[in-house]
This record gives sequence, structure tokens and C-alpha cells, in this order.
Amino acid sequence: MASSNVDKNTILTCVQMRCDHYVTRPFDKKFITHRIEKLGFGVSACDGQNADNPSSQDEGISHGVKEELKRTLLRIVQEFKDGKIELPVLPGIFNELHQVMKNPQTTVTDLTRVIEKDAVICIRIIAAANSPFYRGAEKVTSVKKAIPRLGFRETASMVSAISNKNL
Repeated sequence: MASSNVDKNTILTCVQMRCDHYVTRPFDKKFITHRIEKLGFGVSACDGQNADNPSSQDEGISHGVKEELKRTLLRIVQEFKDGKIELPVLPGIFNELHQVMKNPQTTVTDLTRVIEKDAVICIRIIAAANSPFYRGAEKVTSVKKAIPRLGFRETASMVSAISNKNL
């Protein structure tokens, strides 16, 4: 993910949605090239300078690097079209959670109803509520009691992270 947004919530959301890395502006060409190579895409053939025109720079990226990135992106698009790359599908619970959280009148009961559709998420939410970080005076034994302890936003973030973990 490359963005000019540097606020904590945006970065955490991107990481929870399983982006491989988050880079903010100003972009460092060598760092981005390194990250792209770590993802398995070859850009090292271009050293950042076009041999024919070493001064052809546009926003710090040489013509050679641009051409290599273009070829790489076209290859990825073609592999997708050929069915060699499958895009992950968001779990249904994620979509339901998103709809419930958009409503400002959402209650603990509404959120509990969505979360209780998935046993694994229920267990993890209750475990988080009983963890040393959130632990209260008494042990939480239900999702309905865990949500107020964790808070709506934190619960939603945890559900998103858990449900999307396998993507």
C-alpha cells in the first residue's frame, strides 16, 4: 500500500486487511523497488537510470523502472485474466459487520448477533476480552459481555483481522 495518509487508524486498517507493507510519501525509490522484489516481481534489471537517457526522471522514477513496472503489472493482469491468480473473497461476516457498524444506532446485541455466527471469532473475541491487556474484575464468558469491554471499534477491528487472516 502506498499512500499519503499517515494516520495510525489508516495504517492499522491496511495492515489488518493484510496488505504486505505500507509506504508513505515521500516515496523512496530504492525502498519501493526492494519491497516489490521481496513480493517476487523483478525490477532489479533497472538500476533507476535509463541508459539511453540518464536524466529522464519523472517524480524520481526513471523510464527504465517505469517500463519494468508496466511490464510487471501487465503480466499480473494477464495472469488474472488467464485464471492463474485468484482474488480472495471477503468472508460474509466481514460484510455483515461492516453494514452493522455503519449504523450509528447499532447496539451490543446487534454486533453480538453478527459475531455469534462464527464460533472461531467468538472464542477469539472472548479470549481477547480476558487477556491481560483488557482483563477486568470478572472473567468474560460471552461475546455480549466482551464487546463493551473491548469497545465497538476495537471489536470490529478484531473481527476484521480474524475473518481476513486467511486471505
